[in-house]
Amino acid sequence: MLIHALLHAVKHSLKLFPFLFLIYLVLEAVEHSKRVQAWNKKITEGKFAPLIAGGVGLIPECGFSVMCAGLYSKGVIALGTLFTVFLVTSDEGLPILLASPQTAKVVLPVMAIKFVYGVGVGFLINYLFRHRAHVMVEHDEEHEFHEHHCVEQSAFKVYFLNPLLRALKILAFVFVVSFVMELFTDWVGQERLIAFLGQREFLQLFVAPVVGMIPGCGSSIVIATAYQDGILNFAAMVAGLAVNSGIGLLVLFRQNKNLKENLFILLALYGLSVVLGMMLLPFSL
Repeated sequence: MLIHALLHAVKHSLKLFPFLFLIYLVLEAVEHSKRVQAWNKKITEGKFAPLIAGGVGLIPECGFSVMCAGLYSKGVIALGTLFTVFLVTSDEGLPILLASPQTAKVVLPVMAIKFVYGVGVGFLINYLFRHRAHVMVEHDEEHEFHEHHCVEQSAFKVYFLNPLLRALKILAFVFVVSFVMELFTDWVGQERLIAFLGQREFLQLFVAPVVGMIPGCGSSIVIATAYQDGILNFAAMVAGLAVNSGIGLLVLFRQNKNLKENLFILLALYGLSVVLGMMLLPFSL
């Protein structure tokens, strides 16, 4: 059983590596674009901020949710804008789906659904909380995200070393997740596990978002991999990725001193993700 799980994880990881490297090569180039950096600043401006935030959140990188969590904690962006970024962000889930030919076709629908839903929720929350005083404060441009992504680097580091290291890092998560899931399904029995969850489509909508709220890229990898293996249905996968924002929530709880507000955001994100899953469930059966 151990050998079978190990071979499955190695085979699955090696097949994904070329695609992951290519994806992160493109992302690294995008993140160092001065035009993209200018778009980031526009998130803090105007009543159309959720629309801009939704576009930025589509980029599979949790750094944007981290940035917006810090900006919200400093009173720079509105609550609805923060919800938009969190709901649209999919962290490492999209690259994993994109790296497999069988699931690459669902990437665009997932992005479209999360964008429309996240932007709509953002505008609604900003409207409902429009009476709330929102103080604009000066913020330090040298926050962690800016330091990590916007510093001038050599072409070799930008176009080879950084993408390689990021791909290898994610590959390590993929290997561990694939090994554990394969070992678990071999122990339980894949047919039995799929039958159990398949008969409980509604239950998946509540379980996947719980996994998605776990800080770090590992949770989005688990959700995407479970969908690839046929364990989660489409609605549950989207619900799980909708609440996933990398370490954005962790940064929010660390920087925003209002614990009640943080808990409200956490529970609201969970509820909104479950509602999204329920809306998509009839199309997943």
